[in-house]
Amino acid sequence: MKLHEIKKAHGFNQKTFYGWLRETGMIVKEASGYVIGPNALEGMFTLHTKSANQDGELLTRTQVAVEDDNVFRLVEKYEQTDLPKRYASKPKTSNHGSADISQTEKDMAEALLRISILENQVLILTKQLEMVMTV
Repeated sequence: MKLHEIKKAHGFNQKTFYGWLRETGMIVKEASGYVIGPNALEGMFTLHTKSANQDGELLTRTQVAVEDDNVFRLVEKYEQTDLPKRYASKPKTSNHGSADISQTEKDMAEALLRISILENQVLILTKQLEMVMTV
């Protein structure tokens, strides 16, 4: 599970959560994104995602994730801190019911997964095209 998914699922304040992770050395900010730090918990790992920008330049983005079996340890450690603003403020409700919002979030997550798959397929096709062009 990616850190931003954990943050969202538990209602953590983004600034406080990521600040705590950096301060404890569990994650480190680099130009490509976050990577695991020297004090990463067991089950934390860095994801590397490659994509092409509008100019066809290949970019690598990094994110930190936690194995599903170890998410509870990270959440427990964070909840035991005495940091102010550990949790995000409750979003204002709209005219839509929470079921509509929940379904929208599920649809959005599914769309993001499809986009990621398509980006990877474009990357593969770009590499294959480059190989064919050099032959």
